Amino acid sequence: MADMNDVLSLTGDLARRRCMELLRDGGYGRVAVTERALPVIVPVNYCLTASDEVVIGAGSRAGLTQTAGDTVVCFEAGGQDTTAGHAWSVTVTGYARPLTDGQRLRVVSARWLPQPDEPLLRLATTEVTGRVFPLLDRSADGQADPLPWPGGAPAPPSLPAAPI
Repeated sequence: MADMNDVLSLTGDLARRRCMELLRDGGYGRVAVTERALPVIVPVNYCLTASDEVVIGAGSRAGLTQTAGDTVVCFEAGGQDTTAGHAWSVTVTGYARPLTDGQRLRVVSARWLPQPDEPLLRLATTEVTGRVFPLLDRSADGQADPLPWPGGAPAPPSLPAAPI
């Protein structure tokens, strides 16, 4: 597998091919849907099919297929490579459609086995974007320093321990 540094551009953007490689193992992610005109983020299991569709299952959250079925959703998964000091995030936007019983038989993942009655959605990978970003700031001497507080301001002081 390629080192993250090999695919890291100056902006941290990942090519589509690398995004799909990162999603290939499946695992856990999040899907953004709209319920009653409000945005909702739902944790999901996922796997990638041989035809590069994302299959999403939300376990007991059966309403996900009614909410997200035949509509555009946004799916995100991420991970980290602590050895290389990078984290990654891949976002897939596309139409989510319920999986038919015949399609269920082709869902194979080493990390997730859908329950027989678990509602599943398949998400076409219409738009795929990804980024990597450092977990640690490498200073000139090669030492790993914590990243600065957002906005470049110094990190806030540590809070004192709460009394018991």
